[in-house]
Parts: sequence; C-alpha cells; structure tokens
Amino acid sequence: MTDKKKKLIARVIVALLVVGLVFGTAYGIGEAFITYAEEPDDTLNPGDEDPDPGTVDPGPDGGSNPNPPPSNPGSGSGSSGGNTVVPPPPPQPDYSSPSFRVTAPEVIKVGEKQAIVYSLSGAAPDTRIVWTSSDTKIAIVDQTGLVVGISAGTADITAVAAGIKRTVTVTVTESIAESIRIFSDEFRPADIVGGTHHLYVKEKITLKYEILPQEAKLASEPAWSSDNEDVIKVYDDGVIKAVGVGSATVMVEYDTLFDTVYFEVTKKPFPWGIVLLIIFAVLAGLFFVFLRLYMKRRMTQRKEDERRARAARDRKRKQNNMAGAPYPQKYPDEMSNDRPPGSNYQDRSTKVYGYSGSSPEGDVGDEQKERFDDRNPEDRPFTLDDID
Repeated sequence: MTDKKKKLIARVIVALLVVGLVFGTAYGIGEAFITYAEEPDDTLNPGDEDPDPGTVDPGPDGGSNPNPPPSNPGSGSGSSGGNTVVPPPPPQPDYSSPSFRVTAPEVIKVGEKQAIVYSLSGAAPDTRIVWTSSDTKIAIVDQTGLVVGISAGTADITAVAAGIKRTVTVTVTESIAESIRIFSDEFRPADIVGGTHHLYVKEKITLKYEILPQEAKLASEPAWSSDNEDVIKVYDDGVIKAVGVGSATVMVEYDTLFDTVYFEVTKKPFPWGIVLLIIFAVLAGLFFVFLRLYMKRRMTQRKEDERRARAARDRKRKQNNMAGAPYPQKYPDEMSNDRPPGSNYQDRSTKVYGYSGSSPEGDVGDEQKERFDDRNPEDRPFTLDDID
C-alpha cells in the first residue's frame, strides 16, 4: 500500500469521527432542551394554595409523600425524573335514597283510558316500575301506567320501583250517553252527500242509531217518530215505509238527546228503458219468425214451379211422339259429334226401341213406347225439349 492511500484512509476516518462527534453533541443539547421544557414547575408562588396536597409530589428535594402518584414514563428523559399530576376519579352517583311519587286520576269512566303521572328520582336509570291492579274486572293497568276502566267499581293501582311501593285508588263509573246519531246501510250515496234522503212510494228501509261514547249504557231503548205519518210511517224497530208523496222528518230520541233525518218521497218513474227493450226483443222475434215463414214459402213455391215445369215437358214430349217424329229425341249425354269413324256406337233409340232403321213403328211395339214415355221425369236427363 502506498503512502497516498494510507493518508487518504486516515483522512476519511478522521472525517467520520468529526461528523459523529458533531451529531452526538447536537443530539445531546437538543435532548437537554426538551427535557427542561417538559419538566413541571413544582414551586408555588407566595399566596397560592395547593388544591390537593395529598396527590402532588413536592419535587425532587427528597420530601416524603404518603400517596405518591404513579410516574409517567413517557413524560421525561431518564436523567430529569419529572412527575405529573393525575386527575381524581369522577364521583360515583348516590342511589341510596331514591324518591318515587305516583298521582292517578280519582274517577274514570267505563272504557276511558288515562295515564298515571309518576316521578322517580335518585334511582338508577335502568330501574323498572311494576304496575298491578287489585281488581282487573274493574280497572286494568299496563306497564306504562295507562289505566283503562272496565266496569263500575273501585280498584287499587300499585306501582313498585327501587324498593318503594306506592298505591292509588281509582274509581270507575258508568259512561253517560253524550250524543245520538241516525245512520243506515241502505242510504243512497248521493243522498248521504246531499243531506236529503229520497224514497219512492212503497219503499222500505231500516234506520239505526249510534250512541256516543259507545261504552255508554242506556236505561231504555230510544224512541222513533215521524212528523208526517201520511208520507212516512215509522215502526219501533227503526223500519220506515214510504206511503205517500211528500216530505217528512224522522226523529230518534233518548232522554235529552235526539237526531233527525229529512226524507223526500216521490213516485217511482216508469221503466221506459225496460219496456223499450222488451218491445225490441218482441219485434226481433217476430221478424225472424216471418223471415222463416217467407223462406219456407219460397222453397215450396220453387218446388211447385219445378214440378209444373216437369209436367209440361212430359206433355210436350208425348205430343211429339204421337205426331210421328222420324227418330226419338236423344239425350245430351248421347249427342256427340266427335265419335271416331267406324266406332261401334249404338244410340239410345236402338237400346230402347230395338230398331236401327229409319222408322220405329215397324220394329217397336206400342207397349215399349208407352213404358218409355211414362218414365219418372226425375230419372231422365235434361233435354233440349225442356226449354220453353
């Protein structure tokens, strides 16, 4: 190794030592400043009082503290040894003397609901209140303190909370009818909206009444009446009947309560629509009957015309035969102009009359001619002689 390399290595080592020394010194000085800034001032100014001398360490002067607070290891460096103030724990609530008050309504009606007013203090928030009734046939209570009257009488409502028991007395009385209302399931919707109810003569409907409150008991049945019996007649069960044209007011009455309904009675209109529908149906039925008769007559007339035409053709054929026609009439199916020459064709005259000459009288007898002429016209084909 040369001298130059040795000097270079020595310089590098010296430079590293200097850098390490500089950084170490700077780190120590900074740590010292931080520790000094975080160290609490335990001295008290003249006139200041220690708020909690039992929980504050007097400092590093060697004073004794019977209850030294735990030190915070993260609050200072190892050489400073600083102490911190620990806040006291929150005070625990005192539930040793709770207070419970209950106020209930003295009188309620049958079917009425009222809530019991209560206040609970000095008890834990999750304290439960238990409600009970001494007689559930008279009054019942739920776990929220809501009392419901069932029947007339007296019942004790008991509430227990935080070991405290409170009892109140509730008196239940019968409900009194406060209002009465007339209604019916047979009222027309338009009449309900308009307020005036319409009836036709001889029409019947049933009226009903409703007592409010519904829990009220009646000493007797309400009475029905009509101010015009010539127009509307009312029966005891609430059934009314329209007996004449006009207007009338129907009333239901109980004690000092009453309600009325106004009626207009008219004659039932004539059902022209139904009558026109029946007339149309009758006319349609008659039309189809006459149409069928007409078609049947036409068919009969057509058959009669065909029969007469056949008879006329038969008479004309007989006249032609009696006049001595040189050859009998051939049928259209036997008349062919495209027969090949020399074909063995035998016309109808040869088959019927049995001749092949020029005159049928010499070879055919009168009996065969008569059978030919008297054949059923429907069995023979149509010929040119049938055309008038």
